[in-house]
Amino acid sequence: MMKPPNVKSVFPLHRESKEKVKLPDEFQNAKKLVIVNAESNRGDDLLSDILHKEFLFSLITKLTVDADVRVVLIAHDTLQPPVQDRVHTIHTEDSVEKVKFELTNIDQKAVWLGSCTQRNLISAIGNHKIPMVGYAKNSHSTDQNTQKYNCNKLLEFNVGLPVELNEGQTIDNGATVKAIKFFIDDSGKDQVKFIRQHVKAFGGVLDE
Repeated sequence: MMKPPNVKSVFPLHRESKEKVKLPDEFQNAKKLVIVNAESNRGDDLLSDILHKEFLFSLITKLTVDADVRVVLIAHDTLQPPVQDRVHTIHTEDSVEKVKFELTNIDQKAVWLGSCTQRNLISAIGNHKIPMVGYAKNSHSTDQNTQKYNCNKLLEFNVGLPVELNEGQTIDNGATVKAIKFFIDDSGKDQVKFIRQHVKAFGGVLDE
């Protein structure tokens, strides 16, 4: 896909985060971890906690059916998800690339869920070196935009999976769960290993 003229560059992807967050031991040591960015500072976004909290709660319920899965939800402090042992909520209004989790369990299968914004790509792939499952606004339109361009790059550089929206531009819950499970189950283990060991900067700088 050619880069549209209105699309800003996401490079360099890696940026130093200002706030390092240590997760509770249960989440730090979990076999499978899903980080969901509910876009607290983007009220019109596809995963915004303001517009899509019922989708978020339903998604979390489906994911945590697996006893090995723990979910970290990044959201505004107005979002209060149902209390679940397998969900840890981080309340913040900061841009998400300013938050970095200390993921020290090298055997953990982790994935980042969010819209294909530059900030999510920076956070997931650049700062945390984990794959991303992403969405793009107006994905069925022939017009190009930054999110569609970024989602295409997830596939091009083998660092994640985009999920197509329904015809009404709503998020497909089942397709999202399937994409996430690709990474936290065994299917995507080679892709996860590649990201953690080789990707220095999204878009091209790889270790030899």
